[in-house]
Amino acid sequence: MKRIVALIVVIVLSLICLSGQAGGETAYSFREDYEKIDLAAKSLFYVETYDSQHSIISSASGFVAFDEHLFVTNQHVIKDASYLKVWDDDNNMYMIDKVVMSDEAHDIAILLFPEGKQYNSLELNGDEILKRGQPVVTIGSPKGFQNTVAYGNIGAFPKMDDIEYIQFTAPISHGSSGGCLFDDIGKVIGVTSAGIEEGQNLNFAIPIKYVLEMYDQWDKNNYEQLGSARSWDMVGVTPPPPLVDTLPVDEFLNRYGIINRLVNFRNGPSTNSPKNGNPIAAGEYVYLIMNVMNDAGEVWSRINYNGKVGYVRSDCINLIDENDGKKYDNAQPTPAPIYSSTDKLPSGVTINLFGIINHLVNFRTGPSIDSALAGEPLPVGKRVFVLSNETNEQGEMWSRVSYNMIEGYIKSEYIYLINQGQ
Repeated sequence: MKRIVALIVVIVLSLICLSGQAGGETAYSFREDYEKIDLAAKSLFYVETYDSQHSIISSASGFVAFDEHLFVTNQHVIKDASYLKVWDDDNNMYMIDKVVMSDEAHDIAILLFPEGKQYNSLELNGDEILKRGQPVVTIGSPKGFQNTVAYGNIGAFPKMDDIEYIQFTAPISHGSSGGCLFDDIGKVIGVTSAGIEEGQNLNFAIPIKYVLEMYDQWDKNNYEQLGSARSWDMVGVTPPPPLVDTLPVDEFLNRYGIINRLVNFRNGPSTNSPKNGNPIAAGEYVYLIMNVMNDAGEVWSRINYNGKVGYVRSDCINLIDENDGKKYDNAQPTPAPIYSSTDKLPSGVTINLFGIINHLVNFRTGPSIDSALAGEPLPVGKRVFVLSNETNEQGEMWSRVSYNMIEGYIKSEYIYLINQGQ
């Protein structure tokens, strides 16, 4: 009898072994499959955001999704940024400055990744019915530690301001915003976005279904320039100034323009032409000579910048006057215009002129840095209507301005005049 029992045990064990081998290699969950985790990390990036003065604003995370040309992060990451620098797992750096779509309410943004870069897009899972206790994996760059992996579980599904969130226990920190929350089969189920510092591993992700819904609304053609003049909030109903690429080619323009995003200054009308010095920052003024069309059908502008003649893409320039009336002398290039800042105007008199912000600056309720904020800081390129100048008790000149129909104060040195009268 004992022999029969022993024989049955051996047979059962053999069948178990055979069934395990029949499926090939042992199937690991994503959290245990280190090769798969490492492969996923190749599609995530460490992100730094910069303003138009090339000063760093913050660090964050982001990832490639949908195809190799689209990049996903949080909307709060790109707020006030003129461009992003992103680094992959091998420390290759790219610049991103184009937004496909963004949604402040859901805190998500899809950007255009530079062409010609081959990265695997991560698989997104917006259909899975998630459960409390479900294991999750995060990958992001907390405190700049690139593509850090952490493990945890789904804790709950809180709803705030009619938006669903995934609460999870995997630790994240500042810099993790825009990273990935993976399920246990390696699909992205959320974009890590926030945490409660006073709590213990009380962290939140935006469900990936919101990213998928936003992507479905994109017409696959349009995009906006990050921090560009295309999206200026103009005073009153004044429309934004037209882009220079709307003007004719091969005709003298003899007009002034303002750079609307960081752009390379080149010797010829092509991205293959050598650079003619440093890139030109958003907010810089240039003198427009002529538009030309290159062999690729792109419109470029021949400009004078700080006494040097060269080329930039025409869609990188907005017009800021109707006609200066000056004639360009090809033999003796006219230097770029020097616009007076508002602090050169007298105090205590009515001004009623338009100006443009030349430096990231706070918008305050009174003429002092001790006054309360009247709204969000104004980035370079925003247009304001200058009402008057006032000198405060410290002897500083401040301008009373109208911006988006709200009156407030800005230090006068941070405003350039862009016209001579109403």
